[in-house]
Amino acid sequence: MAAVELAQHSEKRLPYREFDVSVHGKNWHTMQVGDPAGPNLLGLHGVMTSGALCFKEAVVHLAQKGFKVTVPDMPGYGQSDRPEQFSTDDFADGVLDFMDEVGIGETHTMGVSFGGGVEVGMAKKAQGRIQSVTLIDAWVAEERLHIPYVDTNRLGNAVMRAINVENIASHIFNLSIVPQAFLALKEAKHVVGDLAHLRTDAVRELTIHLADRFIAGHEYFSDEDLQAIIDKEAWRTMFSWLKTEITSHGPRTNYLPYFDSAVFHHPTLILKGGNDKLLSRDWAKKVHGKIPDSQLYEFDDLGHGSLPIQEAERFASLVAGFISQSYPSLRLSA
Repeated sequence: MAAVELAQHSEKRLPYREFDVSVHGKNWHTMQVGDPAGPNLLGLHGVMTSGALCFKEAVVHLAQKGFKVTVPDMPGYGQSDRPEQFSTDDFADGVLDFMDEVGIGETHTMGVSFGGGVEVGMAKKAQGRIQSVTLIDAWVAEERLHIPYVDTNRLGNAVMRAINVENIASHIFNLSIVPQAFLALKEAKHVVGDLAHLRTDAVRELTIHLADRFIAGHEYFSDEDLQAIIDKEAWRTMFSWLKTEITSHGPRTNYLPYFDSAVFHHPTLILKGGNDKLLSRDWAKKVHGKIPDSQLYEFDDLGHGSLPIQEAERFASLVAGFISQSYPSLRLSA
C-alpha cells in the first residue's frame, strides 16, 4: 500500500502495520501508522474509496504529529468483506464493534463525506468514546437532494439501466474518488452517447477528462491506487447504501436536529471544499451554527473530499492544532 512506502520514506521511520480484523465474521482490512502510545485518531473514508486511498499521505503527517492513526477499509470497500447491512447506522455500529476488536476505547475521529455521517452516528450511539469529530465535506446535513440522478430510491436501477456500470462506473468512481460519478455520468451521456460499448481504455480517457473538470490534481493517483478500488463490490456496496439512504423525503442521514441538541457536545472541526459540487453550499455553515465552539474552514479551490488528498500536510496541521486546543494535555507537534 502507498502508506507503507510513504512511511518508509518519511523523515523518521514511523511504526506501521497492516492487518486484518474479523468483526462479526467479516474481514476489515486495516492500517495503523504512528506511535502505539499516541492519542487515537480514527479515519473513515467515503464511498467508492478505501482507507489508504482517502488518507494516503495524511496518515503520515498525522503520525508525525504524535497520533496513532487507525484507518480501516469499511466493509464493501478496499480489501474488506462486503457487509450484510448497508445503512449509515449499520456502518456506525460496525465501526464501534471494530474499535472493540482492535482495542480502541476512546478516539478522535475524522470522516470524509459518507465517513462523516458514520462518525456522527458513532458519537450519537457512544458519546463517551468519541473525543472529537472532524467533518470533511461530510454527508451529515443534507435536507434534500441536489443531483438530478439521485432523486428517488430507485437510483441504483435507473443508473444500471442507463449504462453498463460493471465496466464503466468503477473507473469513473476511481478517478473522482467520491460520488462525483453522478455528475460525471450525467455529463458523459451527451459527450459519448452509448457508454455501454466503450472499451476500458476509452473509458479511462473519458474519466480523466471529467476528473479534470471536477477534481484538480487527480494525477496524484497511481495506476495501483486506481486498481485498488476497481471492484464490482465497491459500487454495489455504494448502491446498496444509497437504497437505504435515499427516501421519498430526501436523505435519511440528516443530523441537523441532533446538532441542535445539548446532547452533542463533541469538539467539532468542519472542513469544506469551496468547489464541492456534491453537497449543499451551506451545509457547513448550518452545522457550524448549530454546534457551539465548532471551527469552520473553507478552501475555495478544493472539490469534494480533496483536502486530505491534495493538501495532506495542511490538513494534518489543522487537525492536530484543533485537537491540541481541545485537549491541551496532549503532546502533539504543530
